[in-house]
Amino acid sequence: TQDAGAVQLRDQLRQASRTWRDHGRPHDLLWTGTTYREFAVWREQYSGGLSELEEEFALAMTSHAKRRRRRLGVAVAAAFALLSVLLGVVGVSRQRAVTAANHAEASKLLTIAQAMLPKDRSHALAYTIASLRRHDTANARRFAVQALWDGPMVTVLDDRGEEPWSLDFSADGTRLAAGDWKGGIRVFSDTGDRADQVRFANTGIVFRSFFGQGNAILAASKAEIRSGRAFFTTQLWSAQDGTLIGSVPGMVVHVNPETGSPDRETESVVVFEPGPSGWKPGAPSRGDIRGWSLDEDQSVLLGSAEVTNIPAIDHSGEWMAVISEGEVRLHRLGALDTEPYRVIGRHETVVDWQTITAFDPTARRFAVCDYDHNVVIWPVDGDGSRPLRRMMGPAGTAFWTGFSDDGERLATVFSLNGARIWDLVGPPAAEPLNLKSRGPQMSGGAFHPSGRWFATAGGGYGVALWDVGSRWCRVMGERDNPMSHLAFSPDGRHLYTIAGNGGSLVRWSLTGADSTEKTRLIEPAASWGWGVAADPNGSFVVVMNRRRSWKLSVDEQVPLLLEGLPHTPFGPRVDPTGRVVASTPWSGGPTSTAVALDLETGERWVLDPGDSDIVTGLDFDPSGLLVVSRGDTIYRWDYRSGEFEEILSSLPQPRGAIGGDGLAVGPDGRRALYVAQDQSAVLVDLEKRSFRTMPGLSPCTSVAFDPTGRVAVAAGPDGVMRVGSIDGGE
Repeated sequence: TQDAGAVQLRDQLRQASRTWRDHGRPHDLLWTGTTYREFAVWREQYSGGLSELEEEFALAMTSHAKRRRRRLGVAVAAAFALLSVLLGVVGVSRQRAVTAANHAEASKLLTIAQAMLPKDRSHALAYTIASLRRHDTANARRFAVQALWDGPMVTVLDDRGEEPWSLDFSADGTRLAAGDWKGGIRVFSDTGDRADQVRFANTGIVFRSFFGQGNAILAASKAEIRSGRAFFTTQLWSAQDGTLIGSVPGMVVHVNPETGSPDRETESVVVFEPGPSGWKPGAPSRGDIRGWSLDEDQSVLLGSAEVTNIPAIDHSGEWMAVISEGEVRLHRLGALDTEPYRVIGRHETVVDWQTITAFDPTARRFAVCDYDHNVVIWPVDGDGSRPLRRMMGPAGTAFWTGFSDDGERLATVFSLNGARIWDLVGPPAAEPLNLKSRGPQMSGGAFHPSGRWFATAGGGYGVALWDVGSRWCRVMGERDNPMSHLAFSPDGRHLYTIAGNGGSLVRWSLTGADSTEKTRLIEPAASWGWGVAADPNGSFVVVMNRRRSWKLSVDEQVPLLLEGLPHTPFGPRVDPTGRVVASTPWSGGPTSTAVALDLETGERWVLDPGDSDIVTGLDFDPSGLLVVSRGDTIYRWDYRSGEFEEILSSLPQPRGAIGGDGLAVGPDGRRALYVAQDQSAVLVDLEKRSFRTMPGLSPCTSVAFDPTGRVAVAAGPDGVMRVGSIDGGE
């Protein structure tokens, strides 16, 4: 029973306490575990008293039990801590292994991307993005930017069918037709759908295809080669259901994009029909020009002409141009046999049927691209003595050329080296946009009516679209002769540069209206070219070398030696009136002085406070006063009166030998940009006499404002140009 158990435990307690006492009260004779827990329960329920020895024994057991619990808790905590450390070590090791693997994989992907860029820009960018996802590095980011500014990416519409040959967009841009080598036509819509392929009854190359009457009609020419001569048939198809509307002998050279009418001047289709013996490539051929209206069963003879290449007709259908006997001849389409042609250009290189030509949308310019990949633009109202532009394409036969609908760009497709797109309103010396092929025989092209897209046929992509609507970097100059300094003319029409090798001063045209790409103002001379600055009024530039400074009139192009202006490796500054030039002397290193020189009177002013703080930057404010940074302080210097005012001190330490580029004053004179020693860009409020750093522009070595004063530009030592908003985020 319960009472008997309690009595028994009382006897055991008495006996155990005596044994514990007799053996010197050791810990190992104390009750523990289950025995101690039974005792604790009994002690709570026992109402009687214990002897002194039993109390001591009970107290010793309780203390011992508490110590065991504490030791167990510490041991468990230590075990958990050790386990956590082990898990952490394992986790860190695993993470390091994963990170190392990602780094290695990212490096491998970037290497593949770099190897692919010369031939396949889109795949190179895709590999670069994959590399960045595994490990974000500055090198991969820079390479991604390089791939993007190298040119547009490609979107492949269909590379599984027959190799396409010719392309055309519908007038509203919702459809794209692609003719292929086997006589088939594919029509793509802007919804991503593709109509069933339309095929001719007989095989042959779809040499040309045009949309007409909005989106309803598709005209296509089939070329068949027999005994080295070409024979053509033009067929009209319904772009809606693919049914054949009619056919006529000859090659289609023009389709009126508007609704057809029976009038001659608005014939729906104009074709060129060679003589009975066909057309032999490379040999002049006389043939008929015929018009075909949709409501007539037969074509109408408009006249005949001798041609060497495929005739070109302007968008209105009024003018036709051909090349024959080295002349670019302009005919009025409605008077081929009654009015003489007019020569608008001369082409003395090899001309054959693959000499590609095109009118611009206004019929004011005419482009010719020949077998030797010369690309020449002639004025239609000219006498043929002087072209507007002359460009050189890459090696390979030109298969297509055409203007964008706004006339601002000209594209030419070359069989072996992809397509080139020239910006006709930008700098004439700028390199064309390069649409690289990844396979042979790129043969056709077409601008989307919006100008955003350019379609290509072949080149390893099948039918593809290129996004050419974005703004792209314009690359000018000689890649093996880097530029050391540059300055814009005030009207933005020209850029002055000093070449790094030889030091010649060159003026570059920046608008397409100027047919002259560049003018070498001063021929290379020993030690020429340390700095250049343009007069705000656009009448001269100031140029410096290691020993002297010159004023060069833009009109006279005769350099005038400037006595009294010290040379500097960082470029001079010209005041808003164009009368005063300032610089900081260089004597084996930066100095503590600044010099201003009146170009008209020769009067010279020197700022020399007599301390050791070097000049790290200077610039004129709109009032003509000179703002100078020396040490960690910015001053305003009225050189005529000699007043020297401290504006702000305790700026971040300057970077050192910066010169003029280390300080730039905004157009309104209220703010300035400053380069600190840690290569950070600092925005200084000259009115409030305060400053703040602009982290988004760092690191940098030189700074400048845009003409509005709202945008800051900084050039970094890493070769990156950074642009940030003055009033908003960077």
